[in-house]
Amino acid sequence: MTGRTALRSEPPEGADIEEIERDLDYTREQLGETVEELTDRLAEKSRPLVYVAGATMAVAAAAAICVVAWRRRH
Repeated sequence: MTGRTALRSEPPEGADIEEIERDLDYTREQLGETVEELTDRLAEKSRPLVYVAGATMAVAAAAAICVVAWRRRH
């Protein structure tokens, strides 16, 4: 991942098939790098949310167990 990618213009008008294919390959490569970078950024930002969600579920489960235990005694 290189961070920001350089902009590249389209192949010139009248470009041959090989130039167009090279341009398509380059575009696919850049798109893949961009998607990978965005995925990494999203994963970094969502990690704390996943932790909080897991902790919330654990607290909710513990509270439910406490309520059930309390009701059985009373």
